[in-house]
Amino acid sequence: MLATEGPGVLTGYRVRSSPAYLVAIAFLLKSGIASLAQIPGIMTFASLLSGALVMSMFVLLIGRWFNSVNALLVFWILMEASPVFWQASIAGFPTIVSMAFFVGTMVFLDSLLFLASPARRFIYAITAAILFLLATLVKIDALALTPGLIGMVIYRAPRKVWVKSGLAILVISAIVFVIGAFITQYYAAPQPSADFWQDWDSRWPMTFQTLFSVSASGRFLCGAGLLMPLLGIGALTTMLRGEALSRRLAVFLLCWALPATLFWMSRPGGARHFLTVYFPLAIAASWLFASYPRSRKLWFGLGVLVVANYFIWPPSADTLRPSGRLLASTHAYYRDAHTRHQLARQIAEALKTGSICIHNLGEYTPYFLHEACALYYDQPPKRLRSFEPAPGITLPGGLSFSLSGDNNQVLGYSYSPLKETDVEALENAGIRVIGDIHEIEETSPR
Repeated sequence: MLATEGPGVLTGYRVRSSPAYLVAIAFLLKSGIASLAQIPGIMTFASLLSGALVMSMFVLLIGRWFNSVNALLVFWILMEASPVFWQASIAGFPTIVSMAFFVGTMVFLDSLLFLASPARRFIYAITAAILFLLATLVKIDALALTPGLIGMVIYRAPRKVWVKSGLAILVISAIVFVIGAFITQYYAAPQPSADFWQDWDSRWPMTFQTLFSVSASGRFLCGAGLLMPLLGIGALTTMLRGEALSRRLAVFLLCWALPATLFWMSRPGGARHFLTVYFPLAIAASWLFASYPRSRKLWFGLGVLVVANYFIWPPSADTLRPSGRLLASTHAYYRDAHTRHQLARQIAEALKTGSICIHNLGEYTPYFLHEACALYYDQPPKRLRSFEPAPGITLPGGLSFSLSGDNNQVLGYSYSPLKETDVEALENAGIRVIGDIHEIEETSPR
């Protein structure tokens, strides 16, 4: 829609949470650099590249901080064994791309605090600010990592500059937020922010009952693997009982990890939301092995956890509760993706006979929209535009598109099941309700 209609048409949370990611995709489409069919491959490549950059930059940072081959090795093992990091690097989500920009911010901030000559400090400061802006525009979750940058100042800088540097980071974060709000306002369809956040909060309600519940803790452990939380939390406990520098390191890592942990522990959602939390835990664990390099108990424990991490959960393509059997899970993930694309393409073909609506899409949403839009977008003339099917009809958690232009054929979809009154209203407006995609999946031939 952004590529064909221009700014001011996008609705939903993605334009508010990842505006730069969407604008970049729209640019590739509009300029003819890529077709819609090529976009998933480009997104996957961006994830792979970002994952590699994240690991490379953390190697640089951990080498500076701990000067230990053991620390580098343990950090690499923990992150590569993390199911969520593995998934993020192949699934095309914007979070890992945002994380690459954020870790770039950390590299330049660390250089500014510890290594930069006076002549280079301004350049490093501007570069860090620009990278932080890009991290936030790609995924707004990066703003929740602001306390981590302040914690980094506490760890790496002399006490006399803590207040000044912390205030500078807060001011830059506020400026980044304002710039992001203006950009989002430009590209998003008109909707009061209060209404948007109310809609979003109703989908992901925050409750104290969810906080550190068995379900939330299970998602956290599945995403990290057994290795990281046990070693990371143990390392943080050791740091807090250690000397001043290790306590400052613990403050830095806790400032980084706690905001996102508390936010997503209190809401329903997939394990992938904890990705940004796993890095400080892995850094804490790597410090432990740098501090006690000859501890046989630590290395034996690491080996036991590596084996247990592989066997404890069966292979899974699920982003809610992924598995440590990474290769088998990857095959299952791509198998599921292929099946969903096929089913989505079959249903989308019904658009050729008139307007349709499909509901309870859930995890099928990106596959279905991609296949439906591909029927028309890659066929000239490109006439994909937004369209309201009928007055008084709202699809909970969904949007509507007119895909074929002149004939006004409408694709309606909803993440959730539709009520009978919604179905009647749609059919009265001439939009055929095909049904619940999960019921269709159960009856479709394999």
